[in-house]
Amino acid sequence: MAETSKSLRQVLLGTVPSLVVTRAALDGADGLVLDADLLDAAGFLEHEKVDLLDVTNGARLAAPVTAAPRASGEVAVSGAVAQLVRPGDLVTLSSFGWMKEKQAKKHQPQRVVTDAQNRAVGAAAPADAAAAVKPPSPKRAKKKQKAGRSPAAG
Repeated sequence: MAETSKSLRQVLLGTVPSLVVTRAALDGADGLVLDADLLDAAGFLEHEKVDLLDVTNGARLAAPVTAAPRASGEVAVSGAVAQLVRPGDLVTLSSFGWMKEKQAKKHQPQRVVTDAQNRAVGAAAPADAAAAVKPPSPKRAKKKQKAGRSPAAG
């Protein structure tokens, strides 16, 4: 099939890897609550469908995301999502969108780097793209938890 500039491709728009879930509540609407600073840094829109990949247990799901207070480090799940994702789980959040093929070939997704408190500390350079989405080792998840975020916190 010949490529045309009219073809649409679904591409990664933004991602935040290596987050640790701070809170889970079975009651409430299904969804994610994310620190507003991370929401902005990743280019996520409030109420946008975001994919959640749970590195800890392998669960993959999609849910709407809403904003938590800025600089809170909050990564919370509620409703049915809380059946699959627990506090302390290591997760990656990503959003995707459609672009014309010509635009998609030039597109660079926003990749947010976070610290041990789920706070944005920068963006990964395009050359670091593969490293930015590489799942961290379980050792790093434990290190993040020891840095002040136990499953009981939050």
